[in-house]
Amino acid sequence: MTRKQQHPNETIVINYWIAERKNRKTFKVRERNGRRGFTLHREGECRWMLDGKHCESGSRAREQFAAGNLEEAVDYSVRFLFKEVITEKEPESEHPHLSLIDAFAFAIPLSNGQPEHIENLTRYADYFIDWAEKRQLLLWEEIRQSHIRMYISHMQKTGRTHKTILNYIEPIRFAAKRIAAEHPDFYRDASAGLIVRNEVGSDGIYRGTEGTQSLTFAEILELFRFVHGQPHEREIRVGLLLGGFMGLRMREWIFLSWKSVNLTEDTLIVQKEEGHRPKNRYSVRCLPLPKFVADYLTSLPRSGPRVIGDGLAPKGVADRDVHLTRLANTTCQQVLRAIREWRSDSTLSGKDLRNTLHTFAIENADRVNTRLFDRFCGHAPTGMMDRHYHGRVKDDLVTIYREKVIPFIDVEIETTLVAGERYKMARNGTTEGASASPSQCQVVDLSGLAS
Repeated sequence: MTRKQQHPNETIVINYWIAERKNRKTFKVRERNGRRGFTLHREGECRWMLDGKHCESGSRAREQFAAGNLEEAVDYSVRFLFKEVITEKEPESEHPHLSLIDAFAFAIPLSNGQPEHIENLTRYADYFIDWAEKRQLLLWEEIRQSHIRMYISHMQKTGRTHKTILNYIEPIRFAAKRIAAEHPDFYRDASAGLIVRNEVGSDGIYRGTEGTQSLTFAEILELFRFVHGQPHEREIRVGLLLGGFMGLRMREWIFLSWKSVNLTEDTLIVQKEEGHRPKNRYSVRCLPLPKFVADYLTSLPRSGPRVIGDGLAPKGVADRDVHLTRLANTTCQQVLRAIREWRSDSTLSGKDLRNTLHTFAIENADRVNTRLFDRFCGHAPTGMMDRHYHGRVKDDLVTIYREKVIPFIDVEIETTLVAGERYKMARNGTTEGASASPSQCQVVDLSGLAS
């Protein structure tokens, strides 16, 4: 009788588990809600026996283990039976009140991307910070997923494309995950479960098709003449010819080196260069040069390793990655400036130059092989025929391009130039060319093409 009263149903609370002493060595442990439980027997000093049901197999489990006290025994048993950890993590001593600037400054450097990618993330983060500050959102803890959705809606209304929106919210998603992982007691991932849908429009109503921005062959040559005598004529003209007439991407022609150009065989190779990594394996290609392009490249002096020259190379930049990034950005800005000066109402960007060749191929699909034009521009094959036919004639593609792509480009350029000669003769027959103009004749002035 005395022994029974020595431990009269003593109850010990350990986090979410209640251990009830049955006798001197036995404890009945159950969850607070009563759903799960097990029994612990103290077999000796620091020795325990667990008796319970395993959560995965459902079979009875008996396990001997070492534990210093009852709390350690319960913790081990819960981990063994239910694969859970009940030891509470000590909370952080102070709430880290991060401003938006500090939040992005902490998270973005942790990205594993290239320096150029980190620089883009920083720029996109600045866009969001500016937007948030106008709405009195200054601290990271104030950002909710509803704010991110408002930001996405704002970009959709201003005409941003789906791909651009995904790029702009990338630093927000990355920062949300990193900060939530670093301070789980105070922050949650506000971007968790966020889906950005590619909407047709703000209300989903069809309002006609919107074509891709592009220049015609005549407009490329007119712009080619327009930049004659401008400070960065060479860089812009190289972009016009290689982007417009050969479909090269901006970084492909900006970082194209002379070692990749063979003027003896009139070919160039698009491959990995300093500052440029090919988009895919089909972007690595050897292309024959149209006659007009070959003649212009032959006339260029080889000042520097790149075809565009060193006129826009930034000065005094020690970091090579920053140097190359600034070179690319400055070249893009100069091309865009030339387009705006040539036609103030134009909405073209530098990367739209390569749309000229695509548009020409689509408009003349009845007489040209559009699949070959796609491969010529470095697009990956989309169908089985492209992958198994055009993909297997890699060694013969240059010959095929010479026979089925280059002649159409040469004829189109020659036709435009002949029309331009007629315009030039008409202009020379007047005092100042008042009887005709490039815009009226839809042709180009050839006076600057030979320069």
